[in-house]
Amino acid sequence: MNWKDDSLMHLIDSSRYKTGTAKYRYFTVLRFLYEKDSALFAQKLESFTRGTRVHISHDANCVEESGSSTKPERLEGTPYFVLTDLDNNRKRTVLRIALKIFRYPAAIIDAVLKSIPDSPHSRGKHARSYIHEYGT
Repeated sequence: MNWKDDSLMHLIDSSRYKTGTAKYRYFTVLRFLYEKDSALFAQKLESFTRGTRVHISHDANCVEESGSSTKPERLEGTPYFVLTDLDNNRKRTVLRIALKIFRYPAAIIDAVLKSIPDSPHSRGKHARSYIHEYGT
């Protein structure tokens, strides 16, 4: 792939993306990956889990039944539902894994992760700032 012309970098640099909420950015990147390669998305991210929670599934009930307060929502333009009750650190974790699956280079992964701001409210011991976690 020619990373110099990568449309993901154009996407995260767009004014619509930059003015969107962290949830909007998270969903936008996931939808971008689905549109880029729906077969790879299905193979690697269908029923994607972290711990006991299902983050991505064709079945909203599967996401909902995997934990409390999961609030699954349809990933627009796809057949998938996504767990929405995540702090931004966890959104970055899911995106980091997904972008690695799609074989994006570290520089692009870093740019995408930096585009997801820290959550305004800490959710306890697991909440970390991007700067603390990645040192940039």
